[in-house]
Order: sequence, then structure tokens, then C-alpha cells
Amino acid sequence: MRLKITKGVKMSRRDGVSSNLATALIVGSFVGLVIIALVFAYSPFDHSGPSQCGGGQSTTPICITSIQLYSGSPSNIESKQNCTGDAQIVVEGENLSNNTYHVSKVVITGGSSHVNATALVPVSNSCLTLKDANPAIPPGFFSFVGYISQPLVFGQEYNYSISFDDGQVQSGALIAQD
Repeated sequence: MRLKITKGVKMSRRDGVSSNLATALIVGSFVGLVIIALVFAYSPFDHSGPSQCGGGQSTTPICITSIQLYSGSPSNIESKQNCTGDAQIVVEGENLSNNTYHVSKVVITGGSSHVNATALVPVSNSCLTLKDANPAIPPGFFSFVGYISQPLVFGQEYNYSISFDDGQVQSGALIAQD
């Protein structure tokens, strides 16, 4: 087999080296980005950015990130049975301090039936008032479920007020979900 040599086309060794160098840089950059993305995706650190509670800039120690109000039947104070009603308030948030706080009062008002209800909590096969149960909010993330003492109607708007033992009060309006 004989190689054919074409006149007028000159290839130098340097042209091949610079072409290989450019290819290596492009491929190397791509591989580097993939490795960085994999390390970031599978690292044990929180990648969500600042907390929804202001990234540590909150002036109150308890920051509520989510509140849901559910419609349905009420719960009653029971000493020998858990809370059984469907009407509930579910609160999630973050206690930004190193102290443990307690939910001291939850009041639900409004709606077409002019509800004025409180929240009850299940404790040791009982359904107790907040005063009797004294539910704790420890440092870090928390979830609190309160069973409402009056029926709540689906689609109705209700006002809520949640008080903590440090004097902090969170309030607003919610529409009862199903």
C-alpha cells in the first residue's frame, strides 16, 4: 500500500499538538463540571440556601414555614381516647434558638358558622387541652398537630392565632382544606 502525497498541503507537528490541546481542554472542562455537579448533588450538606426563616436573620425564635387547616368533624376532650376529629391545624417551622418553647394557645375563629375553637393534642391515649398537654417546640425543625374542638367547613376562611409561652403570637387567615 502506497501513501499518496498531495502537493500544497503542509501539516506541521505543531498543528496537531495545538488541536489535541484544545480538544483536551474542552473535554477536561466538561469532565470537571460533571464531577463538581456530582459532588454537589450527593454531598451531605443542605443545598436549599438560606432558611425560609430568614437565614438566621429572624428576630423571633420561632419561625413558622407552613400552616395547613383541615375541615371536618371536631375532637373532644377525652381522658381515655385519642383525638378522633378530622378538623386539624398542622404547623411546621423552625425553632431558631437553643431553648425549648411551648404552644400555649391556638384559637380558630370565623367561617360561616362563626366558629370559636381551640386546639387539642393527643397525649398518652388521651385528647387534652394545650394547658394540660403543654406541647414542646424543641430547637430545630418541628411539626405540631392540633385537633380542633369545633367542626370546620371545607372551603371556608378561618382566622388563626397561635401563642407561644415566650409571648410570640403568629396569626393570619387560612381556608379549610379537605
